[in-house]
Amino acid sequence: MRIVPDSNAILADPWLRGTDWQTVLNTRGSLGHSICIPKVVVEEVLNHYERELLRLGEDRDVRRLANLLGWESVGGIPKEIGRGIVEYRAWFEDKVGKIASIIDYPDIGLPAVASRAMAKRRPFHETGHGYVDTVLWESVLTLASDRGPNIVLLSNNTGNFGSPSGGLHEDLLSDLKERQVPADKVIYFTNLGDFVKDQIQPALARVEEVRTAIEQRKFPTPPLDLWIMQNFRSVLGNRTWDPAKLGLRNEFRDPVFGYIDDVHSIKVIDARRLPPNALLIECEALVAGDFFFHVLNSDLETLGAGQIPNYGVLGKFDPEKESFVSFIHLNTVFQMSLVLDQETGTVLSAEVRDVRLSGLRPT
Repeated sequence: MRIVPDSNAILADPWLRGTDWQTVLNTRGSLGHSICIPKVVVEEVLNHYERELLRLGEDRDVRRLANLLGWESVGGIPKEIGRGIVEYRAWFEDKVGKIASIIDYPDIGLPAVASRAMAKRRPFHETGHGYVDTVLWESVLTLASDRGPNIVLLSNNTGNFGSPSGGLHEDLLSDLKERQVPADKVIYFTNLGDFVKDQIQPALARVEEVRTAIEQRKFPTPPLDLWIMQNFRSVLGNRTWDPAKLGLRNEFRDPVFGYIDDVHSIKVIDARRLPPNALLIECEALVAGDFFFHVLNSDLETLGAGQIPNYGVLGKFDPEKESFVSFIHLNTVFQMSLVLDQETGTVLSAEVRDVRLSGLRPT
């Protein structure tokens, strides 16, 4: 199986540190899949990364900027952005050269592309956008025309690649038919997580004894709940959440987890052996802690201070957002994915997939 990621599948985890990318990279030898990245995707990743850094710098969004740079904090923004762009390009080009085969630009003439655009034939969208996606698709078609393994296309651009009923759009299936390529030779997934769950995890051996040991706090050492207590902020970074998932009003904007008070329990959903010597763990952590959020001045006038938890406790006014900062203590369930060293239990990779409000009352 050959995995062809669109730029958005890479930019969702630009340093490839998350558990999904680690799972794909660790199983290349044992499961026999490979990664093929079109040149257009390499250039698009670097271009988008640079533009996003510049945008966050202009907005002076220090929290998200640090996340994207992969740093603990950011000092002088102009200087840090310049350094970050150079460092990421060097790192990414080196990394890609080690983990993937690069697909050269396809041999497709401008008249063919123009004809496709005017006909609004996918990957061109009704809006006229889709040139880069068309180059990506032509790269996939070139790859699919050989006798090699099946191809997995990863892209969240459903409007360009997807069918309303799921799978590839009928225009793309027609392209495959025209080139006498079986329709099932190219499999479409909208994100890497779904691909890992559907295609890779089932091929990994379950380890029930690990599930039990984690829940009984016998493995790893120290137990996973203590590791989460010590490292949860670094795992989450400055990620913001949908207020509705936390049972909060929409006026409580950009809630971010700020302080962890306790990990009440760990429930292991799935435990698998990840070659060569790691474990892939899916779990739910019941976490108590504080979420910080912004309330715009305009919303404050509508709500009234009495509707805002802990209003005035922090007493901070953010002039750039024209808002007040407040917080609320919640018990929440974080859905987590981790890669552990099989022998030592060291956490090699961790990410939070989602969050929901727990039924447990805050204390």
